[in-house]
Amino acid sequence: MTVDLNLARAREEWDKIDACGTTVRPHKHKDCGAIVAVRYTCDSRWCPTCFERMWLSDRKRIVEAARNWQAAHIVLTVKNIPPGQLATTLNAMTGAFRRLRQRKVWRPVRAGFSFWGLTISAEGEWHPHLHILADVTWLEARDLTANWAACAEAAGLMSRHTNIKRSTGARGGVAGLADEVLRGTKGDYERLVGVFRNGRDDLFIEALDAFRGRPRFRPFGAADAPRREKPARHCPRCGERFRWCDWEKLDAVPVEDYRRYRIDDADWPDFYAGFVRRPEDSEAHGGRPGRAIPGKPEFGMVA
Repeated sequence: MTVDLNLARAREEWDKIDACGTTVRPHKHKDCGAIVAVRYTCDSRWCPTCFERMWLSDRKRIVEAARNWQAAHIVLTVKNIPPGQLATTLNAMTGAFRRLRQRKVWRPVRAGFSFWGLTISAEGEWHPHLHILADVTWLEARDLTANWAACAEAAGLMSRHTNIKRSTGARGGVAGLADEVLRGTKGDYERLVGVFRNGRDDLFIEALDAFRGRPRFRPFGAADAPRREKPARHCPRCGERFRWCDWEKLDAVPVEDYRRYRIDDADWPDFYAGFVRRPEDSEAHGGRPGRAIPGKPEFGMVA
């Protein structure tokens, strides 16, 4: 029964991921009649398309926050675990890392961001680990390894090793080191998806449940969580500030039909490619219906 339930859940999730980007949901402004396309995205961390978008967004925000750091890439690992223990192990690692940050060895670390890494061994066991981008002048590797082992043991885990790489040895300095950290997490997820797609629905469901609600990265110390700028969106025709309650959802259409509507203004004469960020881009300030408004939309789709 459990196997059938996992299979059904896995198929449902893969269907959402496979449908990502294939349809467009037109929205009609109740006041002026403008029609704006919003592309359907699944926003799943296991979707290659959405993960790429999230990865680029995370990179920009983190590099900006860490641009003046004396950065180091730290990796904390634990012993591989069998399937069925992933969620409890992630919780235990979170507690172990919290204990590590309270120890003397961690005092030189001023700020940082932690990222989850996850791979599967050739024996089919989980290998969870933490990638950390830290602002630190100096950290003794042997002391860090010994303290991480003690913190992991206190959480009921067995540590494997630690690793430190400084920005002075990374191509591109801090930005290059941030790229290295994010590329590592991205590579982990891409390999995992390949395993999941190869008939391991049980592992996919376990990872889905274990990572639900966990952020892609977490700041600690004096690091400020880099905020994503969200400029106000406006109707491209009348310039009114966007509110969902002012827009009527129309039936979803395939991307191919969306592109056809853009070409044939006779079907949708008030069709726009996306919402605009500034009211001065609206038709009232020189914009024209039936065309993509200059400037990149905050969201929507430009084909």
